[in-house]
Amino acid sequence: MSGTGNSFKTAVWAGEKLKEHGCAASVIPMEKASLKNNPPSDNNLTGIFTPTHAFTAAWPAIKFAFMMPRVKKAPAIIIATRAGAYYGPLPLPGMEGTACLIIALILLLKGYDIRGFAGMDMPTNWLALHWGMTEKHAQYFYDKTKREISAFMDTVASGRRIFKGIPSWIMGLTFLPVSFAYLIAGRLMLSKVMFADEKCTSCGICAANCPYGAIIMKGEKIKKPYWTFKCESCERCIAYCPEKSIQAAHSYLVIVCWLLFGAVTAAVQQVIIQNPVFNNEFASMIFMLISSLGLFFVCYWALYLITRFKPFAWLFSHTTFTKIFRRYHQSDVTLRDLKNGK
Repeated sequence: MSGTGNSFKTAVWAGEKLKEHGCAASVIPMEKASLKNNPPSDNNLTGIFTPTHAFTAAWPAIKFAFMMPRVKKAPAIIIATRAGAYYGPLPLPGMEGTACLIIALILLLKGYDIRGFAGMDMPTNWLALHWGMTEKHAQYFYDKTKREISAFMDTVASGRRIFKGIPSWIMGLTFLPVSFAYLIAGRLMLSKVMFADEKCTSCGICAANCPYGAIIMKGEKIKKPYWTFKCESCERCIAYCPEKSIQAAHSYLVIVCWLLFGAVTAAVQQVIIQNPVFNNEFASMIFMLISSLGLFFVCYWALYLITRFKPFAWLFSHTTFTKIFRRYHQSDVTLRDLKNGK
């Protein structure tokens, strides 16, 4: 799984190292992998490369691991790319948390022989939240990870096992509530903050290249992208938009959060108090979650409708930080690579 090319490029480097050892290797996007027709065997090494989302594996990678066929001792490795960042002149590593651990546990239960796992630092790429990294700073993490993945694959190719990042996944266990909240609700809500500003040409590149089919081009005369709840915040659309017209609506998010934690929360709590069905804490939590997602859906539909008009699109695009953020994607990875593999 890869949005901006970080996990993809790490997988390519791993494959190049295997080729040096005389092995054939290919990088296949998860959404195109057909393991049921060609299941892993003890003669093939399967690698899952996933970005880290909220200190754990991205949901599509977890879902993919659950869908992998049961085998008998087929070797596998797991690599989680994590957000390496610069703070002033200082490069700092990211934290993959439980990303490798959760995938490894799923594969173990399915009969796979885990030969190794590790977290690898690649340039932080949450473009809806922060400025993209400069090429110079990004290159530091490219060089670092290429060296580390090369050493990792040398160890695996020699028949030895290697498990890195154990302190990171121990810390990740303390963040499990954050990871769980993100997987259950956070990722769904984050999908409802993206929009196309007045520079959008309706080219449809974002929709055609979304790995999850989460973007729909809506409209009769002028089509504009609409983000559904299937969005996984992989950032591919915002990173590769040729017009840089895709934005995260920060001002809109402030309004929605004000509604969510203000009037709507008060109204929902009144319903919970007055209805004995919700005396159960779990039932009230589920009701609050459904109400929150409903609010995001309604508000996002309103955002989509009004930003079809250029004055409103201009207003929201000029009250968001993504308007001035530098865009980032792995410099050597094209949309064709991400869609078709290598």
